[in-house]
Amino acid sequence: MTMKCFLFCLVAMAAFGQQPAVVLSFSNDPCGNPLEVSQQYIGQKGRLLKVLSGDTLLIRFPGHGVKTVHLACLRAPRPSESGFEASRKALTELIGGKTEVEVDLASISNLNRKSLTAMVEMSVWSKAQLEAGMACFAPVTNYEMSSYEECHCRLAEKKAKEAGIGIWRGRTAN
Repeated sequence: MTMKCFLFCLVAMAAFGQQPAVVLSFSNDPCGNPLEVSQQYIGQKGRLLKVLSGDTLLIRFPGHGVKTVHLACLRAPRPSESGFEASRKALTELIGGKTEVEVDLASISNLNRKSLTAMVEMSVWSKAQLEAGMACFAPVTNYEMSSYEECHCRLAEKKAKEAGIGIWRGRTAN
């Protein structure tokens, strides 16, 4: 079950005066409580056509055509940079042959643009790319992702830097 679906269920239970069977504690989470950030999620399904790089996908949306979608909070190596192919391959393997993807429309200002920056699959792919050292963190603009998710992406990058893996291999962490 996805985190947002789980959180929605908790909120719905609270609204009807029901107590969840499990009490959640986020006291050990360095990014705070995910229940304190906006949970707005408007999914738009699309068909994944191609992984263009470690942070960019080509997706066909019904009624909107083919769009280039950049994963929020990532900056993966470009074709002329070291690590490009490894980063692209890592994202391809992470997706695992999946052809239907869901993009968070709440993070997209205009679906009619040709190129979009969006959260895809609730930032799981972004965080995994950062954890593997296959991309660096790129600051997000308002509403591309929650402050909670952004915090976890920053922590994932820090961990990869400290471990010296992926694009951070041979670089000093600062």
